[in-house]
Amino acid sequence: MLTKILILLLVIAGVYSVGRLHARSAEVAAAPQRRALEHQPHSSRSARTMALLALLAIVSMGGFMGYNRWAEGQEIHLIRVINSQSGEHTLYRAKRKDIHHRDFLTLDGRQIRLADLERMEIEPTSEGL
Repeated sequence: MLTKILILLLVIAGVYSVGRLHARSAEVAAAPQRRALEHQPHSSRSARTMALLALLAIVSMGGFMGYNRWAEGQEIHLIRVINSQSGEHTLYRAKRKDIHHRDFLTLDGRQIRLADLERMEIEPTSEGL
């Protein structure tokens, strides 16, 4: 959530700075011709550079967030399904992305749905992929 807010603030700051650079170039165009020729290449180059840097920052943040989401989904969790009447429990392993409210898909491909009398406890394992 924090990264989404940071990206939004970065986009707002980029739009604001590009707008200010555009306003400066408009002021320079209204100044005498000699002065406009001196400042035009520099301000247009810096505006282009700022826009490219903002675009690069946004794309790299998006890639980083996408990779993090994918990596979190690949984490393997140990799921303990407990029958509340008998107290029996069964252990399963599943990826985080495959665990839903009352059902999950195990690593070996079985679809498990919990009954109303069952509950599940989820704990992360130390193993990676």
